[in-house]
Amino acid sequence: TIYLIIMDWLQQQREKKELENQTLQSELKFLKSQINPHFLFNTLNSLYALTLKKSDLAPEIVLRLSEMMRYMLYDCNEKEVKLDKEITYMENYLELEKLRHGDKINIDVTIDGETQNDKIAPLLLIPFLENAFKHGVNDTSKPSFVRLNIEINNGLLIMKIENSKMTTKPK
Repeated sequence: TIYLIIMDWLQQQREKKELENQTLQSELKFLKSQINPHFLFNTLNSLYALTLKKSDLAPEIVLRLSEMMRYMLYDCNEKEVKLDKEITYMENYLELEKLRHGDKINIDVTIDGETQNDKIAPLLLIPFLENAFKHGVNDTSKPSFVRLNIEINNGLLIMKIENSKMTTKPK
């Protein structure tokens, strides 16, 4: 009887672990699907406008967008990716935003520390960056900025993002 109880308990533990793993995989797939489609459409619209003008910037947009799509589709299938690849993805995103907004926005990026040996869950940081643009750069009649500061030290990552959104005073 004790043997059967132990075997049943072990089976339940395995099923519980498998369910947790499936839940995590579903959450990761959901996160990947949440990459802002507006960004993609805005980038394609900017590319279209540049091709109409026969601008020399069009090939750069295609290259950066291609690198981003490759990263999202192929590199992000693992539970963890190299931090330097994640940061490259963010830098490509920032470059595309610079091309889209031109001189209307000031983007400042500081990255301190070594990124080659660390790993991170894929696409974990990009929603914060997307929100900095979505909620802080939408009024292009005023000068806008986004500041990204990443510090990596002994396996610890500290990211700070600021934008030009005016804070409201408490009532």
